[in-house]
Amino acid sequence: MKILFLFFPLFLWANCPFCNSDVLDQQSIYETEDIVVLYSYKPLLKGHILLVPKRHVTRFEDLTEKEAASLFQITKKIHRSVSKLYQTQDYILLQKNGKSVGQTVDHVHMHYIPRKKEKSAYAFLCKFLIYPFLPILNKNDLKYEVTKLKEELSEKDLNPLPKNQNSIL
Repeated sequence: MKILFLFFPLFLWANCPFCNSDVLDQQSIYETEDIVVLYSYKPLLKGHILLVPKRHVTRFEDLTEKEAASLFQITKKIHRSVSKLYQTQDYILLQKNGKSVGQTVDHVHMHYIPRKKEKSAYAFLCKFLIYPFLPILNKNDLKYEVTKLKEELSEKDLNPLPKNQNSIL
């Protein structure tokens, strides 16, 4: 029983998409010591990104103060690049804690979803209802969006991941 208990967390992390090197290789656009920024493989709108602590933590309250602060500091930096690249002004930050509020990945993460002002608020809210039925990006489209964001971030001198360097957690 003790052996099962010791290896159970490894089983969870092995099945976590945010701990999966293939996911990180394909979607990473920026990283710091504590946080990795990923382009969503299933964006609600163009520019939909995920800010993910590198340490596997299930709930926001389990983050260290440094990790929590880093999430918001990086959000401010990323917003400047995303808003320029996609001509957006506003955005929503979404972070869920627990299955009863819709958390589907047991690794804390925050969604940054940009929005253009001239679009209808009603249409924006309806997107959330159809989100589960939206298609995932194909590999070429995902690579294109990741590359565009990396280039924009490098212009901002935020030290993004180089175009051909993969993230290692």
